[in-house]
Amino acid sequence: MRSLLLSLLVVVSSVGFSQNKLLDSLNEALQNHLKEDTVKATLLNQYSFRILKYQPEKSLEFAKRALSLSLRLEYKRGTGEANANLSVYHLLTGKPEVALSEAFGAAKIGEQTHDARLLANSYAILGSIYHNQLNYEKAILHLTLARQLNLKVKDVLIDCRIYNSMGLIDIDKKKYDSAMYYFKKALKVMEDGHEDYRVPEVINNIGLIYTRQGKNPQAVEYYKKSLDVAKRSNNRRAQALATFNIGNTTLSEKMYGEAERLLLQSLALAKETREVKIIGASYMALGQLKNETGKFDEAHAYTSAFYAQKDSLQDIERLKKIDELEILYETEKKEHTIQLLARDNRIQMLWMNILIVAFIFVAVLTFLFYYLRDQQEKRKRLVLDLEIEQLTTKNKELSEKYKDVLAAVDAKTIESSDQRLLKKIIEVVESNLGDPLFGVEQMAKEMGMSRTNMHRKIKAITGFPPSELIRNIRLRKAAALLLGKADSVSQISFIVGFEDHSYFSKSFKKQFGVTPSEYVQARANMN
Repeated sequence: MRSLLLSLLVVVSSVGFSQNKLLDSLNEALQNHLKEDTVKATLLNQYSFRILKYQPEKSLEFAKRALSLSLRLEYKRGTGEANANLSVYHLLTGKPEVALSEAFGAAKIGEQTHDARLLANSYAILGSIYHNQLNYEKAILHLTLARQLNLKVKDVLIDCRIYNSMGLIDIDKKKYDSAMYYFKKALKVMEDGHEDYRVPEVINNIGLIYTRQGKNPQAVEYYKKSLDVAKRSNNRRAQALATFNIGNTTLSEKMYGEAERLLLQSLALAKETREVKIIGASYMALGQLKNETGKFDEAHAYTSAFYAQKDSLQDIERLKKIDELEILYETEKKEHTIQLLARDNRIQMLWMNILIVAFIFVAVLTFLFYYLRDQQEKRKRLVLDLEIEQLTTKNKELSEKYKDVLAAVDAKTIESSDQRLLKKIIEVVESNLGDPLFGVEQMAKEMGMSRTNMHRKIKAITGFPPSELIRNIRLRKAAALLLGKADSVSQISFIVGFEDHSYFSKSFKKQFGVTPSEYVQARANMN
């Protein structure tokens, strides 16, 4: 215990100075900030939170101002923080149903805005409220949720509230080692974060562990340390709590005069801060004291005051109101979840429709692209057919018209270089029609050109690569032979260089739109 007390000296050495300095800084900032904006709302909320345990009525006033301003500005975080401050105020002043309503309001805003800090703080406050109502299951649930959320934001004050509440729950359950662990964690968090807001309360709660274990001297040592720290920081609530615990311990030791002085002092401080739990505990302890000293009328008066307050805190209407608030909160939470799911479904359907339209659009564009390309290829083939036919006809005419060399030279001069090249290509291909292995490589050799140069030249003239030009000439020759009915379709396919009859039929249909047999039949019908 001595080692723990020595370590506390490090934590509490600056308590009071830093807290008062922070309050002075907030007060100065509020006086200098005249604009009614979100910054002003934040300052009002921070000041309300910091003075709650010193001047609760002033804290209430600032929380209401922050709430009003935040609502006007539609500032969600400011509204939620004001709800949280109001919740703590009403919890301490004995209005659990109002505290619950405000805490639910803060939690709803946190859930809707996905504000992890506000939500963690709201859950931590709900944990304190449920602990106050001795509903340990709900208290631990909300404190656990608060702890998980606060891992993201790492708020020292929220962590301290969580650890302090968990420790108090374990004291109620007589898990004293676990309670001590949580209180030490709370002190460590505040030390690391240079924060002293809850230091006197946590020290007091450590003393409470020793009281429950019947170790009064150690308990009083912590209570006195808590009182000292509370006085330095002007924490009136912590002063009332520590004074009550010292007085109650003194009462257990039958030191009635000193006990009465301390209990009356704690009662006055509790009334000043409107801390109803300490007021009730002080009434009960004073009633016990008067009963033990034989002053039964005074004992009755104090006991009656205690039960009057207890009944007002736990009357049927309030319990009913708390149940209604819980149901309303859960219902609204489910409705909000349903609305979010409905919105997500609408968005999903919208994207689905967009994707369907996009798919149809792409499909149509793809179809148009391939259709236009097919038409373009057909036009190119038609032009090539006309070109070949024109050159063939012209060649025959020239051969018949000019017999001597001069005539041949003159014929060549009227042809363009492209026409002469194409004419030579046709002659080369026709002279090798029966060779199924004749291809681009052999044609390039016979033309005396490189394969690359020939490919570029033929593609530029005809729009087709050499391989397709060779196939085109073969098929045109096949068509001519089919019309002459010189041989069967199979024999003609071999004559023009096609070893595979099936491939010949497929290529022929692609070129002329009909199979070889259909082509022959169609020509026969025309005649």
